Amino acid sequence: MWGRHTKLEGFTTWAGSLIHNMFRHYGTCFRKLLKYFCVAHMHPNNWDKVTSRGGVEIPHMLEFTFYSRRRAQPNGRSSRFPHPLDRDNVSDKPHLALPRCWYSDTTG
Repeated sequence: MWGRHTKLEGFTTWAGSLIHNMFRHYGTCFRKLLKYFCVAHMHPNNWDKVTSRGGVEIPHMLEFTFYSRRRAQPNGRSSRFPHPLDRDNVSDKPHLALPRCWYSDTTG
């Protein structure tokens, strides 16, 4: 039929459930990774934007470099972002800085 519209009742609930399950899955993956590896470097890919959920800024695309915990030497956290070697992924899009909540203790 031409011009038929479908009302998407319950879409928000369905989408919220999907997002919750996605974060639970990512959490499981990261817990497993972080058991054996530490994050050596991360930066947002400026191909897409940042979304804010519950006061947390979440880049749609983050790039991580992991390093084996067996080889890692504890040397503290970096607070200098962007790293001098970081480059934007897409030159004709605006720069996307790593949100402070990803590398700073914002709990007080």
